[in-house]
Amino acid sequence: MRFLYVLLITLSIYSNSRAVAETSPVTFEELLSCGIANSPAASSVLRRIAKGRAEAEQIRTLENPEFSAEMKPYVSTHGGRESEYRETEYEVVLSQPLLLSNFGTRKEISDLIQTQSTLEEKLSFFELEQTLKISYGKAWILQERERETKELLTEIEKLSSTVEKIRQAAFPRSRIAMIDGESFKLRADLVGLSGDRKRALGDLLRQSGVDVHSRELARLPGRNLFRHNREGSDALLQRAQLGVKIAEAQAKLAELDAFPKFSPRIGFERTNDGDNRIKIGVQFALPFFSRNTPAYLTTAADAAAEREVLRYVEGGSLQKEIGLRRSAAHDAEAQLSLYETKVIPSFKEGCRSARNEYERGQGDPSLILQCLMTLGSAQERFAELWAGSLSQNVELAILLGEES
Repeated sequence: MRFLYVLLITLSIYSNSRAVAETSPVTFEELLSCGIANSPAASSVLRRIAKGRAEAEQIRTLENPEFSAEMKPYVSTHGGRESEYRETEYEVVLSQPLLLSNFGTRKEISDLIQTQSTLEEKLSFFELEQTLKISYGKAWILQERERETKELLTEIEKLSSTVEKIRQAAFPRSRIAMIDGESFKLRADLVGLSGDRKRALGDLLRQSGVDVHSRELARLPGRNLFRHNREGSDALLQRAQLGVKIAEAQAKLAELDAFPKFSPRIGFERTNDGDNRIKIGVQFALPFFSRNTPAYLTTAADAAAEREVLRYVEGGSLQKEIGLRRSAAHDAEAQLSLYETKVIPSFKEGCRSARNEYERGQGDPSLILQCLMTLGSAQERFAELWAGSLSQNVELAILLGEES
């Protein structure tokens, strides 16, 4: 819990001392510092961690002791005949319900769950940050697609205006229709992109707690896939080891709880003869029907599943998975780089050349349209690749428990 308090206090102080300038693009770091501590998503994480700690406290806490008192005033003997005076009887008893698991096992499980909650708190906020990064990236790439589509629409409208001036000449009607059709298509695409971006900003608002729908978003900084050369995840290993320990301890707990609950009792009794007695005993539930079998079967299955996870982590399969994911992320980054540095610049140059040739009377409006349509397709493909590359990097970061 100390880590969480430090995190929230730091973010709160930072957000209060550094207001985001209304005129500058919002960066991911500013969004993270200003909003995540108070976001609904962060509240969900806090609630889940609090439930884990509450479970740990409940497991280790003894049931409340029980107290009973009874008084028996003397009325008469059998048949109503009077006899010698007899004192009123009374009795008080104090008992404590116990299980065999109260002697060490429950405390062990409680300590393990507390340790697990501390680890999950750190990992959950890291995963929340990575999930927020995906939402931010999606909103940013849709913002860029909307801007690029507007630029393409402007170029096609210029082309349509130019062609309109020469309609009286023998310019094929089919080419005019294609230009008009592409213009209408881009207008329709803009409507769809606007809706997609608003939906992405809504997701971003829920996860960050900050409304940036009227602000421009800055591009996420570049990623270095090989900043960390480790092929394993200490956090994931620790999580798997804790999972096995907790599951096995809970299976042991279910087995011990098959032994019935018992209650040591101590009491004081005053008889009607004036005698005082101390009463010591124990009360058992008879295990004729319930032997805690459902809980035992469930926890045994959980323990088996957790051992398989640990075997996957420790047996080398996780390292192979990380290696494959890292290689795939590298290939995605290389493809993205080619599109950004080679493919799109080449198509833009082709569009400029086609327009210049047409203005000098050497080109064809159809070629300009074709160039613009090809450029639009390349830009759309780049957006898909960028979003896919970001998702792969985030998945790898979560798997490693740190930025990849």
